[in-house]
Amino acid sequence: MENNPQILHLSYRESEPDNDYKWLYVNLVFKVTDELDIIVCKGRAEEWTKTILYEVEDAEEIHNHFLHTRYKFNKIENSELSELSSYTTEPEFDISNKKRSGLALNPHHILQYIEKFDVFVFREYVEDNFITRAALSMLKDLKENKKTDSRFVPFSTFIRCVDTLNIFWD
Repeated sequence: MENNPQILHLSYRESEPDNDYKWLYVNLVFKVTDELDIIVCKGRAEEWTKTILYEVEDAEEIHNHFLHTRYKFNKIENSELSELSSYTTEPEFDISNKKRSGLALNPHHILQYIEKFDVFVFREYVEDNFITRAALSMLKDLKENKKTDSRFVPFSTFIRCVDTLNIFWD
């Protein structure tokens, strides 16, 4: 239970009753303590992400490059995670000379990280419908540590609820 997402605040404001287009303004503040969950959330809090582009015309050439690349990982000390330490590609399939890197807008940028309080925030206008209400209901149950009947770990259930709200962005 201690590594589950801790929902510190969950509220929403509804549109006016006479509004033709119903919306909700969702305000969610939460904390995660699991190392992998933190990495996932910080990734979703980055506005820009490093991206790699291969200047290759043939998708099969890229596929063969990755098919013939061997990766070596080392365990990170005091962690259950590992990191890439090296990789090698068979010379006839190597396209690393055709690789360019740069920045791109992060398509998963839906969270804000408040470093001072070590919390993440999701604030967004979403469409008011059955699906968003169900996601909010499940988040409420998670906040109150109620059983959700989900077969997934609490973080997975939690982040899928946030993603659902984001899909119905208004």
